[in-house]
Amino acid sequence: MIEIIERTIQERLRDDYKKLYIGKGFKVEGKSKNEFEEIKEEIPSFWWAKFGEQINQRIEFLFFNFPVFLKIKELKSEIMLTWFDRKHTGALISRNQQYLFYDVEADKKISLSPFYKITDGSVDTVVNNMNNLRDYYKSLGFNEVYFCLVPNKVTVCENDRFEYNNQITRIENHPLLKTPVLSIQDTVRNHPEWYHVGDGHWNTHGQRYWLKTVNNLVKENSRESELANSLTVKNKI
Repeated sequence: MIEIIERTIQERLRDDYKKLYIGKGFKVEGKSKNEFEEIKEEIPSFWWAKFGEQINQRIEFLFFNFPVFLKIKELKSEIMLTWFDRKHTGALISRNQQYLFYDVEADKKISLSPFYKITDGSVDTVVNNMNNLRDYYKSLGFNEVYFCLVPNKVTVCENDRFEYNNQITRIENHPLLKTPVLSIQDTVRNHPEWYHVGDGHWNTHGQRYWLKTVNNLVKENSRESELANSLTVKNKI
């Protein structure tokens, strides 16, 4: 299962898709070298990836993300907004004043936004690369590869902010898409309460829904595999 948030679809599934999902993806021991082997040289070491450029952010999160510190930060934010009409750099407030959005996903001029105009050619490229990833991992022995495209928070909470580009629907309904998709957008878009009010991520309700949906898919596939194996044995007998 490859889960991708809406705002990073074009970023992750176009030019850099091999580096991200093959070079940094699953490795199968004993497989011979292939056309993607050279990508490994570009990948940073394990320790650099864990403690490199983002070490300061990780330490800050570790020490200042406890409830008492969160309350202090929330109080500060409320004072700055109420008294001085100031908000955090990089954030936008919804028109009903109920949600905060990342400006990169709410600004129609930014390519990560669901309101940014995406050409049919860009969608074609994403679909082609999804098919390529599926073929690659199936060649390594995986039975199937699924994609799950998750709507941005602004898509769920303020979809009419500007004209919506319908990127997820265009991908999921593309005539050349061979890769199976776990489509959740119809359900998620009816539940804005599944997102954190001041953050672009799911809260526990959204996370539990996604996990339950994936687990149901796994169970369904397991039953189908067991049935197929059973029929194969009976046919041999």
